[in-house]
Amino acid sequence: MTPHAKDTDIWIEAIRSVCYPSVYMDIGAGDGFDCGVVKNAFPDCRCIAIEPVEVWEIGDPVERLRDVIAAENEDRVFHVKGMPGIHGLYSRTSHGDDHMLALPARTLRHVCDREQITSIDAMKIDVEGAAWDVLVGAGDLLQGVKAVHVETEWVELFLGQHLEHEVFRILQSYGLTKTWENRVVDLGQGDSIWLRQ
Repeated sequence: MTPHAKDTDIWIEAIRSVCYPSVYMDIGAGDGFDCGVVKNAFPDCRCIAIEPVEVWEIGDPVERLRDVIAAENEDRVFHVKGMPGIHGLYSRTSHGDDHMLALPARTLRHVCDREQITSIDAMKIDVEGAAWDVLVGAGDLLQGVKAVHVETEWVELFLGQHLEHEVFRILQSYGLTKTWENRVVDLGQGDSIWLRQ
């Protein structure tokens, strides 16, 4: 799931309610469309789309990075599916892998250090079962984050993934409060927005 149309408007208004972001990161950006919408809403913001394998639909002024984001800096298997938007660190239980790639995975902290990013104001995380990994690898960067849009699962859709309650625990530990949620009960997956209030 990723915000489109109405959900994107809700996300932009949520960001606007807590800050005008200087740095926005879209981790698991897919084609980058949503990152482009955020850039249009906040033209002075440094918007960065991170996606290892999708085909970009966006160009400048959105920055595009081809990193795999994980909890640790290590080589990982990246599962690529024939269906766009469900590639990731974990294999989806209901879809076979078309192929697997051995790729270097990096923590969000590592990528930010490399890109000379000292803080993130708002971030969207849509990484097919690896939200916990992204947050753990962000470390103290989360202290300054004012808005998070995150996709989570409360059932194991991706083999070996950490579940929603573990992701929510990290966000709460950094002082963020859930202000919006869209749950797809039949799928066991949902999106939520967390703000620093």
